[in-house]
Amino acid sequence: RRAPARTLRSAAAGVGPPDFRGAVNGAVVQVDPADAAPGVAAEFSPFLGGEWAGWQCEFDATTGALRRVPDQFCGPETVEWGQQPNGFELLTSERVEDGGALARRFLQLLPEEGCAVDDLTAERSASVVDVARLRGSRRAVVFDDDGRDARNEWHLRTIFAVGDDVRARVTLRATADARAPSPRKPRVRVALEQRWSDELVLQYPEGRSLFRTGLAASWVATVAGAKCFGGVAADGVDADGVRWLPGGVGLRIDDGLVRVAARCDDGVVVAVDRVFNDAGDLVDVRLP
Repeated sequence: RRAPARTLRSAAAGVGPPDFRGAVNGAVVQVDPADAAPGVAAEFSPFLGGEWAGWQCEFDATTGALRRVPDQFCGPETVEWGQQPNGFELLTSERVEDGGALARRFLQLLPEEGCAVDDLTAERSASVVDVARLRGSRRAVVFDDDGRDARNEWHLRTIFAVGDDVRARVTLRATADARAPSPRKPRVRVALEQRWSDELVLQYPEGRSLFRTGLAASWVATVAGAKCFGGVAADGVDADGVRWLPGGVGLRIDDGLVRVAARCDDGVVVAVDRVFNDAGDLVDVRLP
Protein backbone atom coordinates (compact mmCIF):
# COMPACT_ATOMS: atom_id res chain seq x y z
CA ARG A 1 0.00 0.00 0.00
CA ARG A 2 1.32 3.41 -1.00
CA ALA A 3 2.65 5.54 1.87
CA PRO A 4 0.90 8.85 2.55
CA ALA A 5 2.30 11.91 0.81
CA ARG A 6 3.31 13.70 3.96
CA THR A 7 6.76 15.12 4.66
CA LEU A 8 5.77 17.98 6.92
CA ARG A 9 8.68 17.81 9.34
CA SER A 10 11.36 20.15 8.11
CA ALA A 11 13.67 22.95 9.07
CA ALA A 12 10.54 24.73 10.30
CA ALA A 13 11.07 23.27 13.77
CA GLY A 14 12.09 26.20 15.90
CA VAL A 15 11.58 28.70 13.10
CA GLY A 16 10.68 32.14 14.39
CA PRO A 17 8.49 34.76 12.75
CA PRO A 18 9.71 36.58 9.66
CA ASP A 19 11.15 40.06 9.75
CA PHE A 20 7.81 41.80 9.33
CA ARG A 21 7.68 45.23 7.78
CA GLY A 22 5.01 46.30 10.26
CA ALA A 23 1.31 46.90 9.82
CA VAL A 24 1.66 48.97 6.65
CA ASN A 25 -1.44 48.48 4.49
CA GLY A 26 -2.86 45.99 6.97
CA ALA A 27 0.11 43.63 6.91
CA VAL A 28 0.48 40.84 9.44
CA VAL A 29 2.52 41.94 12.46
CA GLN A 30 4.28 40.20 15.33
CA VAL A 31 2.53 39.89 18.67
CA ASP A 32 4.31 41.04 21.80
CA PRO A 33 5.36 37.95 23.84
CA ALA A 34 3.40 39.32 26.80
CA ASP A 35 0.23 38.82 24.77
CA ALA A 36 0.99 35.21 23.83
CA ALA A 37 -1.85 32.72 23.94
CA PRO A 38 -2.43 30.41 26.89
CA GLY A 39 -2.25 26.70 26.20
CA VAL A 40 -5.21 24.46 25.54
CA ALA A 41 -6.23 21.64 27.84
CA ALA A 42 -3.50 19.03 28.10
CA GLU A 43 -5.58 16.28 26.47
CA PHE A 44 -6.03 18.38 23.33
CA SER A 45 -2.53 19.86 23.12
CA PRO A 46 -1.38 17.46 20.32
CA PHE A 47 -4.19 18.82 18.12
CA LEU A 48 -4.94 22.41 19.06
CA GLY A 49 -3.33 25.69 20.05
CA GLY A 50 -0.50 27.83 18.71
CA GLU A 51 0.55 28.56 15.15
CA TRP A 52 0.12 25.99 12.34
CA ALA A 53 1.11 26.02 8.68
CA GLY A 54 0.49 23.65 5.80
CA TRP A 55 -1.65 22.94 2.75
CA GLN A 56 -5.41 22.64 2.32
CA CYS A 57 -7.01 20.73 -0.56
CA GLU A 58 -10.56 19.85 -1.51
CA PHE A 59 -11.87 16.63 -3.02
CA ASP A 60 -15.20 15.38 -4.31
CA ALA A 61 -16.63 13.53 -1.32
CA THR A 62 -18.11 10.79 -3.52
CA THR A 63 -15.44 10.13 -6.16
CA GLY A 64 -12.33 11.48 -4.42
CA ALA A 65 -11.51 13.69 -7.43
CA LEU A 66 -9.35 16.71 -6.68
CA ARG A 67 -11.00 20.15 -6.84
CA ARG A 68 -8.27 22.56 -7.96
CA VAL A 69 -8.08 26.17 -6.80
CA PRO A 70 -10.89 28.14 -8.53
CA ASP A 71 -9.92 30.56 -11.28
CA GLN A 72 -11.04 33.64 -9.34
CA PHE A 73 -8.19 33.09 -6.86
CA CYS A 74 -5.52 32.83 -9.57
CA GLY A 75 -3.70 35.35 -11.76
CA PRO A 76 -4.54 35.64 -15.48
CA GLU A 77 -1.33 33.94 -16.63
CA THR A 78 -1.92 31.03 -14.26
CA VAL A 79 -5.42 30.52 -15.67
CA GLU A 80 -4.30 31.00 -19.29
CA TRP A 81 -1.71 28.25 -18.97
CA GLY A 82 -3.94 25.94 -16.95
CA GLN A 83 -1.59 26.01 -13.95
CA GLN A 84 -4.17 26.42 -11.20
CA PRO A 85 -2.67 24.96 -7.99
CA ASN A 86 -4.01 21.83 -6.37
CA GLY A 87 -4.56 23.59 -3.04
CA PHE A 88 -3.97 26.60 -0.85
CA GLU A 89 -1.17 27.24 1.61
CA LEU A 90 -2.78 27.87 4.98
CA LEU A 91 -1.76 29.58 8.24
CA THR A 92 -3.87 28.80 11.31
CA SER A 93 -3.71 30.52 14.72
CA GLU A 94 -5.55 29.06 17.74
CA ARG A 95 -5.97 30.05 21.37
CA VAL A 96 -8.40 29.38 24.20
CA GLU A 97 -10.18 32.57 25.28
CA ASP A 98 -11.68 33.33 28.67
CA GLY A 99 -14.77 31.22 29.19
CA GLY A 100 -13.41 28.18 27.36
CA ALA A 101 -13.90 29.24 23.75
CA LEU A 102 -11.38 28.05 21.18
CA ALA A 103 -10.73 31.02 18.87
CA ARG A 104 -9.45 29.97 15.45
CA ARG A 105 -8.15 32.31 12.75
CA PHE A 106 -7.22 31.21 9.25
CA LEU A 107 -5.17 32.83 6.51
CA GLN A 108 -5.75 31.17 3.14
CA LEU A 109 -2.85 32.39 1.01
CA LEU A 110 -3.66 33.10 -2.61
CA PRO A 111 -1.44 32.01 -5.53
CA GLU A 112 0.80 34.84 -6.71
CA GLU A 113 2.90 35.66 -9.75
CA GLY A 114 6.09 37.69 -10.21
CA CYS A 115 7.13 40.17 -7.53
CA ALA A 116 3.92 39.56 -5.57
CA VAL A 117 5.47 36.40 -4.10
CA ASP A 118 7.28 38.69 -1.63
CA ASP A 119 4.01 40.11 -0.30
CA LEU A 120 1.34 37.42 -0.40
CA THR A 121 -2.37 38.19 -0.44
CA ALA A 122 -4.54 36.23 1.98
CA GLU A 123 -8.21 35.65 2.61
CA ARG A 124 -8.98 35.72 6.30
CA SER A 125 -11.67 33.79 8.16
CA ALA A 126 -12.35 32.95 11.79
CA SER A 127 -14.43 30.67 13.98
CA VAL A 128 -15.09 30.13 17.67
CA VAL A 129 -15.72 26.70 19.18
CA ASP A 130 -16.88 25.90 22.72
CA VAL A 131 -14.15 23.67 24.18
CA ALA A 132 -16.83 21.75 26.07
CA ARG A 133 -18.06 20.41 22.71
CA LEU A 134 -14.78 18.66 21.93
CA ARG A 135 -14.59 14.88 22.17
CA GLY A 136 -11.20 13.34 21.93
CA SER A 137 -8.65 10.62 22.47
CA ARG A 138 -4.88 10.71 22.20
CA ARG A 139 -5.21 10.13 18.44
CA ALA A 140 -8.21 12.23 17.37
CA VAL A 141 -10.61 14.96 18.40
CA VAL A 142 -14.01 15.80 16.88
CA PHE A 143 -16.54 18.63 17.03
CA ASP A 144 -19.70 18.61 14.96
CA ASP A 145 -22.50 21.05 14.08
CA ASP A 146 -26.08 19.88 13.73
CA GLY A 147 -27.27 22.12 10.91
CA ARG A 148 -30.41 20.17 10.02
CA ASP A 149 -32.79 22.97 11.00
CA ALA A 150 -30.97 25.73 9.12
CA ARG A 151 -29.40 23.94 6.14
CA ASN A 152 -30.60 20.34 6.30
CA GLU A 153 -27.08 18.97 6.80
CA TRP A 154 -24.44 17.94 9.31
CA HIS A 155 -21.07 19.71 9.51
CA LEU A 156 -18.50 17.17 10.71
CA ARG A 157 -14.95 18.08 11.76
CA THR A 158 -12.21 15.60 12.64
CA ILE A 159 -8.62 16.34 13.64
CA PHE A 160 -5.97 13.61 13.80
CA ALA A 161 -2.57 13.77 15.47
CA VAL A 162 -0.59 12.05 12.71
CA GLY A 163 2.89 12.87 14.02
CA ASP A 164 4.81 15.06 16.44
CA ASP A 165 3.19 18.49 16.10
CA VAL A 166 1.68 17.35 12.79
CA ARG A 167 -2.06 17.06 12.28
CA ALA A 168 -4.65 16.28 9.61
CA ARG A 169 -7.92 18.27 9.71
CA VAL A 170 -10.88 16.86 7.79
CA THR A 171 -14.12 18.78 7.24
CA LEU A 172 -17.19 17.15 5.68
CA ARG A 173 -20.79 18.26 5.18
CA ALA A 174 -23.26 15.36 5.16
CA THR A 175 -27.00 15.18 4.42
CA ALA A 176 -29.50 15.40 7.27
CA ASP A 177 -29.68 11.60 7.47
CA ALA A 178 -25.85 11.33 7.12
CA ARG A 179 -26.16 8.86 4.27
CA ALA A 180 -24.45 10.96 1.60
CA PRO A 181 -22.38 14.12 1.17
CA SER A 182 -24.43 17.30 1.31
CA PRO A 183 -25.50 18.30 -2.22
CA ARG A 184 -24.99 21.95 -1.19
CA LYS A 185 -21.25 21.41 -0.71
CA PRO A 186 -20.43 17.86 -1.90
CA ARG A 187 -16.78 18.02 -0.94
CA VAL A 188 -14.33 16.99 1.73
CA ARG A 189 -11.70 19.50 2.81
CA VAL A 190 -8.34 18.19 4.05
CA ALA A 191 -5.62 20.28 5.68
CA LEU A 192 -2.22 18.86 6.61
CA GLU A 193 -0.45 21.20 9.01
CA GLN A 194 2.55 21.32 11.31
CA ARG A 195 2.84 23.48 14.42
CA TRP A 196 5.70 25.95 14.11
CA SER A 197 5.08 27.85 17.35
CA ASP A 198 3.38 26.86 20.60
CA GLU A 199 2.50 30.50 21.23
CA LEU A 200 0.66 32.96 19.01
CA VAL A 201 3.00 34.99 16.83
CA LEU A 202 0.81 36.34 14.02
CA GLN A 203 -1.82 39.03 14.38
CA TYR A 204 -4.31 39.85 11.66
CA PRO A 205 -5.89 43.23 10.88
CA GLU A 206 -9.49 43.56 11.95
CA GLY A 207 -12.34 44.12 9.53
CA ARG A 208 -10.57 43.03 6.36
CA SER A 209 -11.20 39.64 4.76
CA LEU A 210 -8.73 40.10 1.87
CA PHE A 211 -5.41 41.89 2.35
CA ARG A 212 -1.70 41.96 1.64
CA THR A 213 0.12 40.18 4.45
CA GLY A 214 3.73 41.31 4.11
CA LEU A 215 4.67 37.61 4.19
CA ALA A 216 7.05 36.20 1.58
CA ALA A 217 6.29 32.91 -0.14
CA SER A 218 9.74 31.62 0.82
CA TRP A 219 9.02 32.04 4.54
CA VAL A 220 5.59 30.43 4.28
CA ALA A 221 7.13 27.47 2.46
CA THR A 222 9.61 27.06 5.32
CA VAL A 223 6.99 26.87 8.07
CA ALA A 224 4.58 24.82 5.93
CA GLY A 225 7.38 22.30 5.47
CA ALA A 226 6.06 20.40 2.44
CA LYS A 227 4.82 20.68 -1.10
CA CYS A 228 1.12 20.46 -1.87
CA PHE A 229 -0.19 16.90 -1.47
CA GLY A 230 -3.32 17.29 -3.60
CA GLY A 231 -1.97 15.82 -6.83
CA VAL A 232 -0.33 12.74 -5.33
CA ALA A 233 -1.84 9.37 -6.26
CA ALA A 234 -4.01 7.69 -3.61
CA ASP A 235 -5.03 4.08 -2.99
CA GLY A 236 -8.69 4.34 -3.93
CA VAL A 237 -11.31 2.27 -2.07
CA ASP A 238 -10.07 -0.43 0.33
CA ALA A 239 -11.74 -3.66 1.46
CA ASP A 240 -13.60 -1.83 4.26
CA GLY A 241 -15.16 0.64 1.83
CA VAL A 242 -12.93 3.55 2.85
CA ARG A 243 -11.95 5.81 -0.06
CA TRP A 244 -8.38 6.98 0.47
CA LEU A 245 -7.43 10.48 -0.61
CA PRO A 246 -4.05 12.12 -1.15
CA GLY A 247 -2.44 13.05 2.15
CA GLY A 248 -3.23 9.77 3.89
CA VAL A 249 -6.88 10.55 4.76
CA GLY A 250 -9.80 8.20 4.09
CA LEU A 251 -13.59 8.58 4.05
CA ARG A 252 -16.63 6.28 4.04
CA ILE A 253 -20.29 7.35 4.12
CA ASP A 254 -22.62 4.38 4.20
CA ASP A 255 -25.97 3.45 5.76
CA GLY A 256 -25.83 5.74 8.79
CA LEU A 257 -22.08 5.37 9.32
CA VAL A 258 -19.57 8.13 8.59
CA ARG A 259 -15.97 6.94 8.96
CA VAL A 260 -13.02 9.31 8.72
CA ALA A 261 -9.58 7.72 8.84
CA ALA A 262 -5.93 8.77 8.71
CA ARG A 263 -2.57 7.07 8.33
CA CYS A 264 -0.15 8.28 10.98
CA ASP A 265 3.58 8.72 10.61
CA ASP A 266 4.19 5.66 12.82
CA GLY A 267 2.31 3.48 10.32
CA VAL A 268 -0.87 3.15 12.40
CA VAL A 269 -4.24 3.69 10.71
CA VAL A 270 -6.75 5.39 13.01
CA ALA A 271 -10.44 5.98 12.35
CA VAL A 272 -13.35 7.88 13.88
CA ASP A 273 -16.83 6.41 13.36
CA ARG A 274 -19.98 8.49 13.71
CA VAL A 275 -23.18 6.47 13.91
CA PHE A 276 -26.56 7.99 13.00
CA ASN A 277 -30.07 6.58 13.45
CA ASP A 278 -32.83 6.60 10.82
CA ALA A 279 -33.96 10.05 11.96
CA GLY A 280 -30.49 11.46 11.33
CA ASP A 281 -29.59 11.85 15.01
CA LEU A 282 -25.95 11.34 15.95
CA VAL A 283 -26.16 8.50 18.47
CA ASP A 284 -22.52 7.45 18.87
CA VAL A 285 -18.99 8.67 18.21
CA ARG A 286 -16.35 5.95 18.32
CA LEU A 287 -12.86 7.31 18.86
CA PRO A 288 -9.58 5.42 18.28
